[in-house]
Amino acid sequence: MEPGHGQEQLGMGRTGAVCVLVLAAVLVSGARVAYADGVEDAEQLKDEAKETIRTHSTKPVPPKEYAMAIYKLEKAQSLLETEGQNTGALAEEINTQLFWARRCSTIHIIKELDKIHAENPPLKLASKEKKKKTEDGEMVEADPLAEAKAAFEAAEAFAKAHSADDYLVSLRWFQMANEYPGNDYAMKAMSLARDAQMRYAVKNGSFKEELPDTPEMKPIRDGDALVEQGKYEQATEVYKQSIKIKDNMTAHRRLGQTFFRRAQQMKDELMPKFDSITSELKAATDGAYVTVGSGKSTPKVFNPNYPPLVAAKKKHQDLLTQANQAMVRYLYAQWEFEKVLKMAEGNRDFDAAAYIAVSLSARPEEKGRAVPALQKFLKEYEPFNDLERFIYEYCKTELERLTAK
Repeated sequence: MEPGHGQEQLGMGRTGAVCVLVLAAVLVSGARVAYADGVEDAEQLKDEAKETIRTHSTKPVPPKEYAMAIYKLEKAQSLLETEGQNTGALAEEINTQLFWARRCSTIHIIKELDKIHAENPPLKLASKEKKKKTEDGEMVEADPLAEAKAAFEAAEAFAKAHSADDYLVSLRWFQMANEYPGNDYAMKAMSLARDAQMRYAVKNGSFKEELPDTPEMKPIRDGDALVEQGKYEQATEVYKQSIKIKDNMTAHRRLGQTFFRRAQQMKDELMPKFDSITSELKAATDGAYVTVGSGKSTPKVFNPNYPPLVAAKKKHQDLLTQANQAMVRYLYAQWEFEKVLKMAEGNRDFDAAAYIAVSLSARPEEKGRAVPALQKFLKEYEPFNDLERFIYEYCKTELERLTAK
């Protein structure tokens, strides 16, 4: 070997190693930039789409423009999916807005969206299917109520994190109510969605209600103050005073809304108690099996008079009685909205007709009446703003639930 040849080879090796490290650093840096660009692009698309969707909440947006907003949300979702970032705050915001935008799509919007899809490459969208739970490779039977509870808690966390954005919060509650319908969590989420949307409408000036300065309106103002404090039972009595002074549609509407809220409030209070008594009943039932006699083959005998079981059954029956009182409040709400409908011009009132149908669908024994009521409302009415779209779309979901095979 010539002098210095080995050193030269070694030097070349070091140079090559340095080049490899530099190249690797460049590649990693490039990947980070690409990732950052993807997320930033998704954020920008989301914000652009949000402006269009918010505008549509109070006035019609051209179908082509609204369809483009949907496509932008789809593209934003696709970017996050490609980057493996399909979970997290940004992804949840995009998914929430996309869910709402799709639900509000008319035939004309869908046609425009189909054109956009045809003119652009296919997008990698997030799966719409709910993931099935598994344990040790085996399927676990789904618990719809537990899933609804978890979804409600997730929406609640989202609402707290976005408390300054009532519009976005309203969309998130709407999504939860429509993805997990047919339970108390969905009913509560629907009301929370409407509340958030109403706050947004009041703030942007699209909803204004001025009560006339007349004697029957003073109790309504007092009742409204009680409602703000969650004192629904007291509020209903105050609203009734307004009707005694002079029968009026505003008081009946307030009564219907407040009875509906009280029903949900009562169910909220009862839900954790039912969870507790279910566990208590199971433990008491297991303990009610006693061994009579002696011997290895002596079977256990069930004792229906086992004191803990008797006590647990009584608690359960008491809860059922209280739950029935909540259902009665839904009935009262229905009656008040029926009075509103009779007093309305041409016997037509969007909210009253909607809540009559929903008050029926909230009571399992009224399924036979709820279905035609929902069908009638959806056929005869058309929403003109997001306040109306929320309840309209929820009625669609309830009808689909009640008529599913």
